[in-house]
Amino acid sequence: AWTRLINGQAKGTALFTLGTRALSDEEEDRTGLASQHAYAVLEVVEACGVKLVKVKNPWCHMRWKGDYSPDDDIHWTPQLKSAVKYDQDAAQEVDNGIFWMSW
Repeated sequence: AWTRLINGQAKGTALFTLGTRALSDEEEDRTGLASQHAYAVLEVVEACGVKLVKVKNPWCHMRWKGDYSPDDDIHWTPQLKSAVKYDQDAAQEVDNGIFWMSW
């Protein structure tokens, strides 16, 4: 599946989305994801040995709180941020609904 995503993106022949199942209010608060909601996948990248997807919530707010979220200082290395052109400081300042998740 990952190879198909990468190839489709490279050729410009694919549109990717993802969605969530029904989540409790507690799960929404913990994860930052909306229940039964669709998201656009803006980019798929493999960098520094990590497979990442760049996701956008069409509501333009409310975003992922897990690994590779704007508040994650453990997984975002300087090398990885550079490889995917990610400005973590800017992402922490404004919630525009765009976030990264691991594949």
